[in-house]
Amino acid sequence: MNAWTVQRLARVEVRDTGPGIPHDARKGIFECYTQVDGAAREGLGLGLFISRAILAAHMGRIWVESRPEAGSTFVFVLPAIDPELMPPAPVDL
Repeated sequence: MNAWTVQRLARVEVRDTGPGIPHDARKGIFECYTQVDGAAREGLGLGLFISRAILAAHMGRIWVESRPEAGSTFVFVLPAIDPELMPPAPVDL
């Protein structure tokens, strides 16, 4: 995982070394209950859908970059906030 700020955006990249995601399946993977054909059917196909919704609620964006047999990189960006504008951390009671 890599993270940095670029032009007032916080950018995070998460890479894997799996089989990659076919080009025609990339757009749909962020839809509810979607799984790529041939993938292990362990989940419900909600994780990327929920991730996209959370990021959208915070004015962010998520996408995937992938090549067959070369893994995938999931990238998301959020508006960066000046640390001095952040509210103070909650106090533990």
